[in-house]
Amino acid sequence: MPYIHFSEQEKELAKQADIVRFLQVHGEQVKRTGKEFAWDSPAGKVTIRENQWYSQYEQTGGGAVKFLRKFFGMTYPEAVRSLLGESAGQEILSAAKEKPKPEPKNFSPPPPHSDMRRLYAYLLNERGIDRNIIHAFTHEGLLYEDAVNHNVCFVGKDDTGTVRHLHKRATNPLSDFKGNITGSDADYAFHYSGRSDRLYVFEAPIDLLAFLTLYPAGWQEHSYVALCSTADRAALRMLKDHPQLKQVYLCLDHDSAGIEGAYRIADSIHSLGEYQVYRLFPEHKDWDEDLKARMGKDAIPAGEHPKLAYIAEKTAELKEMCIEDTDEYIKYKRMPADLFDDTMRKLERLKKNLKKAEKEAWDAALALRENRQQAADTMSKRILSELAQLDMPRVQFACRFTETELTANGADTVAFYMSANAGEALKPLSRVASGGELARIMLAMKNVLAEKDQVATLIFDEVDTGVSGRAAQKVAEKLRSVAVHKQVLCVTHLPQLAALANTHLLIAKSERDGRTYTSVTPLDLEGRKRELARIIGGANITETTLKSAEEMLRG
Repeated sequence: MPYIHFSEQEKELAKQADIVRFLQVHGEQVKRTGKEFAWDSPAGKVTIRENQWYSQYEQTGGGAVKFLRKFFGMTYPEAVRSLLGESAGQEILSAAKEKPKPEPKNFSPPPPHSDMRRLYAYLLNERGIDRNIIHAFTHEGLLYEDAVNHNVCFVGKDDTGTVRHLHKRATNPLSDFKGNITGSDADYAFHYSGRSDRLYVFEAPIDLLAFLTLYPAGWQEHSYVALCSTADRAALRMLKDHPQLKQVYLCLDHDSAGIEGAYRIADSIHSLGEYQVYRLFPEHKDWDEDLKARMGKDAIPAGEHPKLAYIAEKTAELKEMCIEDTDEYIKYKRMPADLFDDTMRKLERLKKNLKKAEKEAWDAALALRENRQQAADTMSKRILSELAQLDMPRVQFACRFTETELTANGADTVAFYMSANAGEALKPLSRVASGGELARIMLAMKNVLAEKDQVATLIFDEVDTGVSGRAAQKVAEKLRSVAVHKQVLCVTHLPQLAALANTHLLIAKSERDGRTYTSVTPLDLEGRKRELARIIGGANITETTLKSAEEMLRG
């Protein structure tokens, strides 16, 4: 490999290079804030002024060369040439021989035991993993008990089904042994591939299984990978091999290593392309500890990153200290002159830091407002489309923003406005919507918002209030279309809605021995017909109402 020699002048020019221009050329978003620029790095906001940068989160900074090495992973020669051009420096051939690459280590997974009694006993009783989840992974050959030491073996396979990685964990509760066997390929750590666009990333295989136990609904649709570390190789390999994956949920441990690992992995993922990356925090240290807590066991608490805790602590101190003419200020005045001067310098510096922090908070709030407004426009269009299908073609709907004081949730409130009839001005939803209109608007909003969450069941109580005729039929058809993808429970007194349901439950109240009882009775076809006839005609069920009910059920 050649050695690249740079002159002192070249080194100085590179150090003094324009950082903002470099970021803009490479497609990065840089915002001007007064005399400075702000850039959102994976490790938090970076402030840039002329040729110097500073990271508030890491409390470090420097010149352009250090910037490229830290945030873009460049070597020193790569950074200098990126700033000055490829012609910079002089290549000097080295006479030293390159070291030969080490031979790959032998990979030999342990043989499986004839049964998996210890594996099941450990995962079920000690760890609380759901039996069905254990069955699913053992059936796929991703879990087994080794024949020699009875460890749980977490298997990682490639696309051909060949075992490429194996992580072992002791089944003896008195042992904390765990680790990858020699020769394991980190690209193929313990994983499961689903069909959806979601990938969940964990540190340890046991955390992956604990998470599925805690949140089992529809889990087989998604993809999961346990890195068996905080390295990103297995996650990046999953994204490259499965192009349908677009959303990545980083479920690493809630501690310093997990927080830093999440920032690092998010950066690596973004370098691959357009992915939506989210962070999911366990309530305790990790998902296994969350499962322990649910089982009533002692769980290790979460641990914030020391730097984040420091920032929170210092912010509180700043607000307390930046008040002049207080007893604390008078106390400073009574100090020896040199100590007083030093203290006041620190106080001024803290004031400046507070002012800077407040500005950054406002920048974040304004960015949040912009994102909210974009999301509001999209949501409004979707709601209007839904309302048109619910026999409200002329309705107008909009989200309006009002600026408020700066809080943890931003600096604005959002209100829904509507106009039900052509020519009428938009007014607050709560003031202008009738009962029937409000019922349909709520149905439209729930249907739109349900697409963005993981709620499996929607409950509508009296959604038919103030609705009849054609509008009622439209509401019924919309509920049926929603029920294709989610479970829908609906309390209704309208025959149009009841007739389109897949299952009917008759809920009735009665008094017995001075107490009120509620009964729930599943209805067969004949029972459904009679209840529909009762809703149509009242207490007296006639042949005409029965025939009408039968036609509604048929059609």
